[in-house]
Amino acid sequence: MSKFVGIFRKQRGKVGDFVFRKVGPEYIVSEKPPKKGTSEGTLNQSLYRAQWGNLVRFWQSFSDRDKPSFEAATINVSHFNLFMRANINGTRVYLTKEDVRLGACVVAPYRVSEGSLPVVPLTYESGGYYASTIQLGDLTNLASTTIGDFSRAVILNNNDFQNGDQIAVFIASQIVESVGGLPRVTMKGYKIELDTDDEVNLVTDIMGTGNVSVVDGVLCVARGDGAVIVHSRKTSTGETLVSTQSFVVNNAILTQYTSADARLKAAESYGIIDRGNWLTPNGQNEIAAN
Repeated sequence: MSKFVGIFRKQRGKVGDFVFRKVGPEYIVSEKPPKKGTSEGTLNQSLYRAQWGNLVRFWQSFSDRDKPSFEAATINVSHFNLFMRANINGTRVYLTKEDVRLGACVVAPYRVSEGSLPVVPLTYESGGYYASTIQLGDLTNLASTTIGDFSRAVILNNNDFQNGDQIAVFIASQIVESVGGLPRVTMKGYKIELDTDDEVNLVTDIMGTGNVSVVDGVLCVARGDGAVIVHSRKTSTGETLVSTQSFVVNNAILTQYTSADARLKAAESYGIIDRGNWLTPNGQNEIAAN
């Protein structure tokens, strides 16, 4: 059982094999009791735990008003719980205990929304940009485009969008500190509410210079080590619908933190294994396959 202050604030419920609960002023995370006939504290469980650090830091990289959104969230099952559940068995990024303490984070292809609206595909292209499937018709110069012009182009050329919908663009940048090499993530979020009457400038007032562009008639994210576009809609009953989206990543250091060596270092830092016993034929080399 472990205590957390701040990191898991206001999170309760189950995530995989772990349970979050509030006890007095503190938040406690513990493993679910093992099923009869299974062993406790296995290597796989420990490595599962070692993935938390990057997931939590990635979640924290979003501002409070821009956190990942999951339609299935309820009073008892938070967006954070669903974010952890959606990603704990996906891309496995391993940070050492000290890296996590210092705030390390690696951009990874995590799912950040899950819902009933159609997916907005995003593809990293060789030109160094991320191309969506949002068609913009004859619109080519976003620098001089108003929200109204952009909204009309999106609605006219894409059946899944309507006035009042929102397009959120998130751009993750990977930073590696020059001293010590600690990886960090900065996250920028931009939201465009489709309004055909809005005369505000798309780039100057909302998106900023150099973040989006038009290539071959589609909306593109022009930079970043990872990017995602989320489509959302507010219903007449007040519900928020979202598209199911995961970050698309072009991160040069990702493989470094998903490798067998990264697993070994993380396991060692948490006291899961002893590197000195690594070559002993006792089954601990299973770490390389998980």
